[in-house]
Amino acid sequence: MNSSPLHAQVLRCAECGCSITGEAKVKRQKNGNVHHYTYYHCTKKKGHCSQPCVREEALAGQLSDVLKKFILPSDWATELLKMAGRDEKEAVQSSAVASQATREEITAISKKLHILLEARLDEDIDREQYREQKAELLSRKKLLEEKMAELSQGVIAWLEPLRGWVKDAENAGETIVLPSLPLKKSLAQKIFGSNLYLKNKEIEFVPQTQWAALCAAHQKISENASCFILERVTGIEPV
Repeated sequence: MNSSPLHAQVLRCAECGCSITGEAKVKRQKNGNVHHYTYYHCTKKKGHCSQPCVREEALAGQLSDVLKKFILPSDWATELLKMAGRDEKEAVQSSAVASQATREEITAISKKLHILLEARLDEDIDREQYREQKAELLSRKKLLEEKMAELSQGVIAWLEPLRGWVKDAENAGETIVLPSLPLKKSLAQKIFGSNLYLKNKEIEFVPQTQWAALCAAHQKISENASCFILERVTGIEPV
């Protein structure tokens, strides 16, 4: 019986790239004891693959050890959110200035369109000139309106994803110690996407950019003060 509660759609075979599946096994002893095991192995859908199977207990332990590398300490989380708040305030102020300038230019274009229409009605310009100048002004106005929309969205477009990431990373420690396999699976998918592999019974991984930055910060903690690490670690701050 195949059953993949923990690693379905998370792990892939490092040798052939196929998905990893779980297979439930039952062992009945002569004394009447019954033991249930789950083994994980490559589906081998592409043909021959030399990778061996591995027990779920061993794989789950490895996954927990890997996930521990991506826990965000609470003091780091607090500092990151403070930095994000300062960045948000500066972005809002900068956007307000840019929006005002853009809004004024849109108003000026609207006035020009009105003047242009009056000139056409008074036959001060011919139809072809009117069409060309109108098209040019409308094109510019559309670009400015799109810029206004981008400014209003761009101010906080990165903020909620960042806060969500901080929450996930800070709660990673709790997720790891919980018995819930689906929660661990969900966390692994957020950290690695489809870049989690199984090779020779060992988990290999390539984390997403922001998680890789967090892992690198942990590695540098013995050499650098945490406040320095938090100031500029490429991948954590918004792009």
